[in-house]
Amino acid sequence: MSTSSTSAVAIQPPLEKHLIPEQLEMRQIQKQIFWNPLTFTLTTWLYPLMKVGYKKLLVEEDLPLLADKEQSHNLTHWLDKYISQASDPEILAQEEGEMKPKLTLIYAILPYVMPMILIDALCQIVGVATTTLQSLLIQEVLKFVDSTTPRENLFIQNGYGLACVMFGVQLLYTISQAVSRAIGQMLQLRVKTAIVNAVYKKSLTLSSEARRAFPPGKINSLVGSDSQSIMNFIDGMNKIWSMPIQLVLSIYFVSTLLHASTTVAAGVFIGLGALSAFISGPLSKAFKGYAKSLDDRTNVLREFLYGVKVVKYQGLEESMEEKIMKKRKLQEASLMEVCKGFMLFTTIILLQNSLTGPLTFITYGALENDMDPTIVFPALSFLSSLFAISDSLPQIIFSTTNSIVSYKRLSSFLLAKESDPNDKPILKTVSQNDSEPAIHLDTVSFTWERVTDDKTDEKPKKKNGSKSSSEDLLELSESSSESSNNDIFKLEDVSLSIKRGSLVAVVGATGSGKSSLLAGLAGAMRKTGGQAVITGSVAYCAQEPWIISGTIQENITLLDNRLNDLCTNAIEACSLKKDLTSFPAGIGTQIGEKGINLSGGQKARIALARAITKNPDVYILDDPLSALDAHVSKDIFDGTIRGPLMKPKTVIIATHLLHILPSVDQVVVMDGGKIVQNGTFSDLMVNENGKLFEILKDYHLDDETEDDESKSKATKKKATETEENDAEMQEAEDRETGAVSSATYESFARALGYKWVGIMAFCFVFLVGISVVQQLSLSAWTANTWNVKNPTATYLGTYSSVSALLALVDLSVWAMMLFACARASCVFHDKALKGLLRAPMSFYDQQPIGRILNRMGADVRNMDMNTGMVLLSLFDTSYLAIGILVITCVSSPIVIPIVFGLVCCVWFIYAFFKPSYRELRRLTSIMQSPLTAHVSETLTGTPTILAYNAQDVFTAKQFQTLDKSILSTLLFNSTMFWVTTRLNVLSAVITFIVALFGVSGIMPASYVGVALTQITYFAPVINTVLILAAQLEVQFVSAERLNFYAEKLPSEAQRSLPKDGTLNEWPSAGSISIDSLTLAYESRPDHNVINGISLKFNAGEKIGVVGRTGSGKSTLMDAFFRIIEATGGRIEIDGQDIATLGLKKLRSSIQMIPQNPILFDGTVKSNIDATGKYSDKEIWYALECCGMKEYVVGLSAKLDSVITQGGTNLSAGQRQLLCLAKVLLEKSKILIMDEATSSVDAESDLRIQESMKTYFKDATVLSVAHRLNTIAAFDKVLVLENGKVAEFDAPHLLLMKENSIFAEMVNATGVANAAVIRNVAKNYSETNETI
Repeated sequence: MSTSSTSAVAIQPPLEKHLIPEQLEMRQIQKQIFWNPLTFTLTTWLYPLMKVGYKKLLVEEDLPLLADKEQSHNLTHWLDKYISQASDPEILAQEEGEMKPKLTLIYAILPYVMPMILIDALCQIVGVATTTLQSLLIQEVLKFVDSTTPRENLFIQNGYGLACVMFGVQLLYTISQAVSRAIGQMLQLRVKTAIVNAVYKKSLTLSSEARRAFPPGKINSLVGSDSQSIMNFIDGMNKIWSMPIQLVLSIYFVSTLLHASTTVAAGVFIGLGALSAFISGPLSKAFKGYAKSLDDRTNVLREFLYGVKVVKYQGLEESMEEKIMKKRKLQEASLMEVCKGFMLFTTIILLQNSLTGPLTFITYGALENDMDPTIVFPALSFLSSLFAISDSLPQIIFSTTNSIVSYKRLSSFLLAKESDPNDKPILKTVSQNDSEPAIHLDTVSFTWERVTDDKTDEKPKKKNGSKSSSEDLLELSESSSESSNNDIFKLEDVSLSIKRGSLVAVVGATGSGKSSLLAGLAGAMRKTGGQAVITGSVAYCAQEPWIISGTIQENITLLDNRLNDLCTNAIEACSLKKDLTSFPAGIGTQIGEKGINLSGGQKARIALARAITKNPDVYILDDPLSALDAHVSKDIFDGTIRGPLMKPKTVIIATHLLHILPSVDQVVVMDGGKIVQNGTFSDLMVNENGKLFEILKDYHLDDETEDDESKSKATKKKATETEENDAEMQEAEDRETGAVSSATYESFARALGYKWVGIMAFCFVFLVGISVVQQLSLSAWTANTWNVKNPTATYLGTYSSVSALLALVDLSVWAMMLFACARASCVFHDKALKGLLRAPMSFYDQQPIGRILNRMGADVRNMDMNTGMVLLSLFDTSYLAIGILVITCVSSPIVIPIVFGLVCCVWFIYAFFKPSYRELRRLTSIMQSPLTAHVSETLTGTPTILAYNAQDVFTAKQFQTLDKSILSTLLFNSTMFWVTTRLNVLSAVITFIVALFGVSGIMPASYVGVALTQITYFAPVINTVLILAAQLEVQFVSAERLNFYAEKLPSEAQRSLPKDGTLNEWPSAGSISIDSLTLAYESRPDHNVINGISLKFNAGEKIGVVGRTGSGKSTLMDAFFRIIEATGGRIEIDGQDIATLGLKKLRSSIQMIPQNPILFDGTVKSNIDATGKYSDKEIWYALECCGMKEYVVGLSAKLDSVITQGGTNLSAGQRQLLCLAKVLLEKSKILIMDEATSSVDAESDLRIQESMKTYFKDATVLSVAHRLNTIAAFDKVLVLENGKVAEFDAPHLLLMKENSIFAEMVNATGVANAAVIRNVAKNYSETNETI
């Protein structure tokens, strides 16, 4: 139990130092949760919040803060000792899933939670005792009102005293259960906090091998569903042993009443219960299959979300849907297996409830015993406690079997191998010895890890019909084939020494190992041998900049607010100042996850600014200049990398921009994973047989004099205009308000099937009637109310047949509806997925990926597993409640006012509680998304976090997001506890009144038994009905959230139109006409990104598109694919207005090579030919044309070699070349390239240009380029500025103009290279004129 002072406690220093001022201010305004033993037990501490929730819509700012003791940073070390075993050699030698650590996970947690477990255990004992006493007291009351019973035989001779004792026992039961619930919740939340903390910390320390075994999707599941499963188990942990005690006591006291007939009750109940043990195995296997398929689906969905723009460009929505649905079908198969197993459990429970009592009383009556009310109704009360056990048993078994799977998964992960410090370079502190090298490598070898292929066969085969479909699917999904170790890229025997303060360039062909060398120095690649030493601190800029969901400032500082004051110099140095003026909130502007709404140049400069802000001793920069235009690239290199901020530091930069080589201190040349040359530029160029000389044979460089003379000219005209930003800013998560709409219930009914709804309604009415007849026949039996001649036979036959019919109908309803609800969940998922796939890019730009994963993960799982259970539980308790109500009113009309008063009071409490409960459920869904998003982002950017040693900062952010998640859960559950406690107290009061009526003689003695038994049973049943009704509405919040994706998401235009079928050969020529085109983003409709452009591109023309970052280049390219729809004007291709075509036809008819190529989890072949249209021969030819054939031939599986998620096992250049191969196959008449050669070497770039001339000779090519050499031989160059056409003409003509922007950009590449560009442009023009 937790306490805190009434005022807001000071924030703990580990957390406070990472909070921004606004967050600190909010924490000072909000009060912490405060409770004492009394308010903790009765949940009165929650009343002020519920009062607010009753009056208005609750928002996050209304919620209190967690008590300090419950906050994440205080529970972060619980599992440190357990995780430390991961370094134990014995553990490392064991296979995954078979680990047997000395300290198990459960024993690691126990010392922290044992006091709470013991308090909960005590409450369970009190609960068992008071439940038994209540049944005994009913017997005492019945004896008291029976005039034939001597008063001296009663335990309490005073009737009013007896009623008061009964009331006191019920209150004691209510209090014990309230304490148990409150303690249990704190226990659950603390354990979940400790587990999530441990999983997050562990994710930052995993070895590279373990990262392959535990991909991000699986870790997301550990944080989400697996930690929740452990919570559910803890909730019922003490009931596992308290239920058998309750069972023994109940059967014992029934035996004192019914004697030999009790053997029937014991045999039926215990026998059926034992039968359930045989079902736990298959059910556990089904849960394991479901968890595995959930991981797989999450991985594929996550891959889609990170590569959504590529999917849109290529029109691959159907292919991606098929891929996701394939994983979903595995999950559905496992779900059906879970339903089958759970249906067997339900059958047992229903048979226990339906047969135990009837068979016992039938046996008792058949033995010609007197059906004395003082015996029958107390026995019925004791048997009712058995029914309570059987009602709870499914959830206990459900959570236990589920938690066993989760427990093993968590244990396996937390004991996974961690990164060894010896696997990374040694970081030494800077000494005074200047002669000590900054970087020293002595015969070092680095390796990436083996990749495993975990693909599922297309057509699962059954084996002799002996296995279920889900077992086959699960088996196939778990089968894998490993790639040969020959496929793993390695750096071997690398030796290198770099002086402190040196500027070092690493060059080489695409795939030569440049990025791998830098990754090895940054610790992202495993060192397998040799010695590697780096002196000083390190900052690492990866080839693909990692951008987090947050403000620009948070991206630069990596959430470390202590660095905020250092941002100014870095922003200035990285030419970001003018970019920031175009953002709505400047440096405080929120940026979408992965920087999806930033240009490539902006992302690169933010990453560089991050490195500068850290002020390291060593900069490791992986090709940061390739995404920048010539002006900015030169400014950054000359003014920043060679400028005063970085000049004193050691800088190692991988690059394909060869014109900078004369300006560096040292050049490292790589080829085939080895350093083949190393030295100064001038020394290396002396060797005409050397690799560098070969690379530069067709490249012209400036000499130093020329460069110095041109520097002032090239930088003299810096762009002074404000750059307009094209970004869509992040939106708050959508949230419905008020009661769940009738449309949501209607959509569920449609998914369920109206016929099933009708059948369910008919069965409900039928079951109410049967239950009434069953209870009335038992009541009539005790007094022969029907005055039949042969009472035993008549009542026995009636009671038996009605009981059997009740069990049969109830069981049939469960069987039908459980599977129907599972199928309805599948419908909701499928519709939500379709809505997601239809959504425009503007939606994805504004949504953190974790938010979408939370909805498509947690909400789908909730629909799969919980909605049907809650609905059917409500169905059962509702017909019982109505049946009891009818029975009570028919048999004892005098209690009608009491029942009416009970219903009114319950409804009043329910009406007060429901608004807060519903809105807290919605807030829970929203407040858990930031945790999912943060974990997802962290897993993507782990190499950057580790390189910057930013683990503490990101862990602090994780504390904040986890605290939000835990707080929302605490408040949501506590709201339910609040209403349960009050309804239980009300139940005790009503029972007390009925008992008073009985002992005072107001109620006839013949009715006291049935009235007391039924009203005692009715009060908790009606409480359960209302609580389940509230839970069902809360469950439907998940349906509501999925329904939003299915029906309310913005949608792109139609994918197919009738016109599409008439354009089989379109485009046949490739001519393009742009007429008064205007483009604006949805978030800023009043701001045009493209301003009334009108242009014409002739068929077959090659058009280069240039301009400063933010000038609208990429936006214009997106307009061809209608990624952004025109707000004015139009684009025509071969005379067809693209706005009149279906998106699938349009996007599949033109091709795009994006700046950041994304490959998907699969094979080389599936990534080049996603739809399987082409033969292997055609694919090999395309690979040969783009220069990748030699590499793929060297792989063990050739075209079937594994490509990991995102293509992470290839270099960025290799990914671009594979994208080119894909385009070569399509033979489109229009090709759009957005910096498609930025990550390839000069030789590969030349090959690509040759491909343009050969394979795209007749195609119209639009190429956004920062590397101006690539467009020198193009027909025309389009220069954009602030969304308008600044220049449009042939390259040689623009270069002849004195004030040409394009000429200025060319001059910025250096005098010698500018001369080469001019010469190429001139020769191309003369050649064309000759032709």
